[in-house]
Amino acid sequence: MSKQSSRPITEIYKATRKREGIVTKVENAGKYEAKSDIKAKNKTETKPKCEQEVAVDEDQELELLKQFDLDSKFGPCIGITRLERWERAAKHRHIPPQQVKDIILSHHEDQLYTQCLWNEYHM
Repeated sequence: MSKQSSRPITEIYKATRKREGIVTKVENAGKYEAKSDIKAKNKTETKPKCEQEVAVDEDQELELLKQFDLDSKFGPCIGITRLERWERAAKHRHIPPQQVKDIILSHHEDQLYTQCLWNEYHM
């Protein structure tokens, strides 16, 4: 029997909107701020270029892994790691993207990269 998460579903998502354009929930903070206040903070908190590039690369890698998880031609992903799923797909000649395997192997200790998109949802 799987253990249920004690966190409410509203805390799982990074950002939500309430009354479009007026109030936005701050990431995992549980409080609301005016959208104009958030924009002002973002302007003052700019990251150096190299950190921005790393963040973009990570976002692109995670998006690629998400697309791999959502592609049903590689088989189900519940209960196995992304690498196990990649290897199973390759074994059955479904030709999974090599870039996905490279990303997984380069982040082999980070569960965000090794576990499938549905890992946090206990079924």
